[in-house]
Amino acid sequence: MGRRQPKEKPSAAPRVDKPLQPAVDRSRRLSWLAGVLVCVVCAWPQLSTSWRKWADVQVDFGRELYTPWRLVEGDALYRDVSYFNGPLSPVVNEWAFRLFGTGFSTLVGVNLLVLALACVLLALLFRRADPAVTAMLAPLTLLGLFAFQHLGHYGNFNWVTPYSHEMTHGVTLSLVLLLVTAGRGAVDSTRLWVVAGVLLGLVFLTKVEIFLAAGAGVLAICLLRPGPGGRVASVVRLALGSAVVVLVAWVSLSVSIGAGPASRGLLGSWLNILSGEVSQLKFYSRGMGFDEPWSNLTAVLKWFVILLGLLAPVAFVERKVASFRMRTLVGGVAGLVYFFWSRLAGVRWDQAPRALPLLVLLALAGNLWWYTRSRDTELGERLVVRVGLLAFSLVLLAKMILNARVYHYGFALAMPAMACVVVCLAGWLPAALAGRRARAFGLTLATVGILASMAVTLNQMSARKYEEKAWPVGQGRDRMYGDRVRGQLFQQTLDELQTRFPDEATMVVVPEGVTLNYWSRRPNPTPFINFMPPELLLYGEDAMIDAMERAKPDIVVLTHKATSEYGPLLFGTDYGEKLYRWVRDHYDSEHITGSPPLQHPEEYGVEILRRKQ
Repeated sequence: MGRRQPKEKPSAAPRVDKPLQPAVDRSRRLSWLAGVLVCVVCAWPQLSTSWRKWADVQVDFGRELYTPWRLVEGDALYRDVSYFNGPLSPVVNEWAFRLFGTGFSTLVGVNLLVLALACVLLALLFRRADPAVTAMLAPLTLLGLFAFQHLGHYGNFNWVTPYSHEMTHGVTLSLVLLLVTAGRGAVDSTRLWVVAGVLLGLVFLTKVEIFLAAGAGVLAICLLRPGPGGRVASVVRLALGSAVVVLVAWVSLSVSIGAGPASRGLLGSWLNILSGEVSQLKFYSRGMGFDEPWSNLTAVLKWFVILLGLLAPVAFVERKVASFRMRTLVGGVAGLVYFFWSRLAGVRWDQAPRALPLLVLLALAGNLWWYTRSRDTELGERLVVRVGLLAFSLVLLAKMILNARVYHYGFALAMPAMACVVVCLAGWLPAALAGRRARAFGLTLATVGILASMAVTLNQMSARKYEEKAWPVGQGRDRMYGDRVRGQLFQQTLDELQTRFPDEATMVVVPEGVTLNYWSRRPNPTPFINFMPPELLLYGEDAMIDAMERAKPDIVVLTHKATSEYGPLLFGTDYGEKLYRWVRDHYDSEHITGSPPLQHPEEYGVEILRRKQ
């Protein structure tokens, strides 16, 4: 008999680990839900504090109310209402008035929806750039620094009542465009690139600077990851889709105002830039930082060094220290120190965005270099999205290249750049520094500390401005609040107009204040609704006088407006002398509220004049 083999014991069942993906997905959903709640918590106090105070009662926003109201009443854009931007935003606001009723409240409601959409788009785009929860810092940056701010003398530079709806509409459409082309489906789908072309065409119908930035962003994506047929085919699809949109807009305008005026309307802003007369005004030169280039360049470098000095030590620890807890602890302590130090020292964080162009340029170069060296397909997809976002942001900053800021034009033009820099410092850079180790949150917490301090500083500055705006102007759905001087005088002027003139009387407000036309529902019989230095250069003073002679408005209202930001100080003295003399020759003074207007830079008043019989 052979040797008896020992009986084998039954082997234990192999251990099967529970899949981690459901837990990861649940964690991500909770983190995104927490991010949404933080966004709401961030927005609500600002919204309640600033309610109906976002717009200026005289400057800029009157055009945004008056234009769609007149389109609803049957006037034609560019013919009956002069306009120097694309037609998209006036038509959008016209349909908002048609669907929900004419009123300031209607525009506020629609603009809050646009703001919410922009927040969602930012979250989705930055999630594609990096699925970490730090992507939620992008919409938080919009809400904390840009959405409701009132940092200058006038309102309007916010997302609720933008001085020009082309800014918020154009940036939001650009984010949709980047989201469409950044998706993986765009690699294999011809249809998506045609849709992208249509979106780019819609951006063309807003403002030149936003179209150029959107084109740069989508072109960067196309060069790195083209659609079917390669780069040339993708660019052709973009161009064809855009051309179709512009052609449809031109045909639609031509039917109502003729081919020539339609062409001038669509290309007007481009022609103005090429002519150079308006862009050479002191206002635009200072806005770009070219008035004092060396001083402004010094400010750019100064703030770049300050931010580098604050974050470089934390980045060094992030790179060199192996312990996850130690790296996170150092960054958390640094964030708290930066927050309380800047609050106690009164750091002017409103000047920190000066460094944005340099920071965005470095981030763009770094991500391009990373893309050329990466062999990871998933990482490559993320880097393509980042490059598109950064290219878009950098070109948007061109209008303020040496004077980047969160206030004034920065509420829209600097917003994508700031979101990119915040997410880069809080998410992309820590991931790169961590390498194969677990990503720590040291640099994230330090960046959040600086961002929180900046948000608190800017919101306190805004709160002081909003406290000054306590005088109601307008009634019901059109009510807004102005400062004590102009708010009170404008409401008194409205009361005088109602008392002294019939409802059907026509009215022109010179040099600025078409809100009075809108509130009193009195049409301007001329196409010109603004008589400031840029408009006089664009349309010509003689053309304005001819329009006044033909229309013979029943009322002319002279409002005080010092215009030193453009160079000439007062209408009638430093510019617009011929038009001012024409008004005085053909109209008699009926009533003055406050001081006589346009006499002294610091004495505000409104004068109502009646046409001579």
